[in-house]
Amino acid sequence: MWIVVNYISHLRRKIDLTTTDLVGGDIKQAYSHAELGLLVTDKEDTIIWANDLFMSRGIQNKIDEKIVDAIPETAEIINNPNQSVEVEAKIGEQTYSVKHIREAGLWMFKDISEFKFLNETKKDEN
Repeated sequence: MWIVVNYISHLRRKIDLTTTDLVGGDIKQAYSHAELGLLVTDKEDTIIWANDLFMSRGIQNKIDEKIVDAIPETAEIINNPNQSVEVEAKIGEQTYSVKHIREAGLWMFKDISEFKFLNETKKDEN
């Protein structure tokens, strides 16, 4: 899987990759609809790519930064060998559920902001 990360890193030096370049247009639409942010990190856990959703939310400032510096909550995942660890991270005004596929250096961020808001509103009503 690190071959994929190295390949992306190599291509990134040549051109800016979009989500469509990597996964195709139909999948890009599905990720956008689901509000699924994707980040790819290299072997040193440095962010080397972000999908269009994250780019539109200001993550481009974090490219070439260590993921734990950019998103401190990810340290819990990095420091835990258990693949099924999932954490919540706040990035700007959004809250995300975060999972990591180590072999691919792929970080998945599901926007759960609306769910959390509705859940808190329901608690307040009771």
